[in-house]
Amino acid sequence: MGVVSGHSPDSLDPIDPVALVEEFASGYPFDLDDFQRRGCLALASGQSTLVAAPTGAGKTVVGSSRCGWRSARAARRSTPRR
Repeated sequence: MGVVSGHSPDSLDPIDPVALVEEFASGYPFDLDDFQRRGCLALASGQSTLVAAPTGAGKTVVGSSRCGWRSARAARRSTPRR
């Protein structure tokens, strides 16, 4: 199982990627596998990421992390500023 990643112009706000992944991982009742943690870290760092693993290995966890972070960013941006 592995992760291949590259650069993407669509990066997240400047937040500590490791802290972001740790916070995300704490929401699961199991420990993330190494490939999941590495994939999430690449996404949190603003990189395009390809996760290759067998069916049922848990690739969706990596994709879910990005969806959650994008939703959080959108919510912050849509909050009225005073």
